[in-house]
Amino acid sequence: MAQSNELQEIRGIGEALAERLAQRGIDSLDKLAEASEKDLSGIDGLPNNRISGVLRQAHNLAAQEQRSEESLAELVEDADHLRDQIETLVLNIRDRFSADKKHKVAPKALRKEIYRTLASLEKIEAVLGEQMRRMSDKLAKADAKLANISDSSPEEIAAGLKKARKKLDKAVD
Repeated sequence: MAQSNELQEIRGIGEALAERLAQRGIDSLDKLAEASEKDLSGIDGLPNNRISGVLRQAHNLAAQEQRSEESLAELVEDADHLRDQIETLVLNIRDRFSADKKHKVAPKALRKEIYRTLASLEKIEAVLGEQMRRMSDKLAKADAKLANISDSSPEEIAAGLKKARKKLDKAVD
């Protein structure tokens, strides 16, 4: 049940409440973010005074997820652009050196560097996707830790800030 796990990122939503929300058709973070206070009222285990906080967290997490996806899309686009530049360079090299007898060694060395450059680009693309996912997860968890602490005691606020800071520190490790 991946959706209910996603909902459990929200402070105050455990497994049972996630199941109750799913029974009402709210089985993802996006659906929760789109829900109204009226949609959530009367759900057993979700007091009315906590609904606005849950919705605020859902909105924040959904917005973070969207920003992360947009950032990743931009980075993937940059990588695609770099790949296109390499392909153009390869065609240019082929045209320039295919008939030139004096540069027979250069095409071999160039070919080797092109393969190495493409391999490095592929590694970056793989790592990029994983890092963006990990950073997005950590930011979402930090946001969830901070979402409902404003009405808490100073000790609880300090503890919430500490937990959020640890999540942020893990994002850049």
